[in-house]
Amino acid sequence: MSAPGPGRLARVAGPTVAVRGLGPVGLNEMVLVGEERLLGEVIRIEGDLATLQVYEDTTGLTLGEPAQATGGPLVAELGPGLLGQIYDGVQRPLPALAARGGDFIGRGLVLPALDRAARFAFEPAVRPGDEIRPGSILGAAARDGRREPVLCPPDASGRVAEVRPGEATVEEPVVRLE
Repeated sequence: MSAPGPGRLARVAGPTVAVRGLGPVGLNEMVLVGEERLLGEVIRIEGDLATLQVYEDTTGLTLGEPAQATGGPLVAELGPGLLGQIYDGVQRPLPALAARGGDFIGRGLVLPALDRAARFAFEPAVRPGDEIRPGSILGAAARDGRREPVLCPPDASGRVAEVRPGEATVEEPVVRLE
């Protein structure tokens, strides 16, 4: 339940901040805090005051800065290229962040957990007509000598209409359902 407009910081106490006016937020909902859009999580709600745990250094945040609810909880992105990587606690890829900004990661800096440009060889385990359900093995993605399973997402099921073997990125569909 994302708020229609930004709330405003009402209190900052170390890694904990209070925000007024976020609108209808829920416990564990992620919120982008301050001008730098630091990642925080709703840990308490009292009326129109939401208390957040911020996952980055809050030094320099000032009262009145905006905070925007994201509409959902913290989620981990899964897919080819995840294995063998190094992430922080909110799944930011540390080597990619260091390559972009140096050894000291700047506040609010975010990159996708999976490399969107990397290409993988998709080797299907299903064919048109097969019935699949959440968690079904669709095939494997291979790159740099590493094979990783490709699974049906939790919100998809049905009969396979098309399979696209060969190279693909994590954003290109490899199986289409009827």
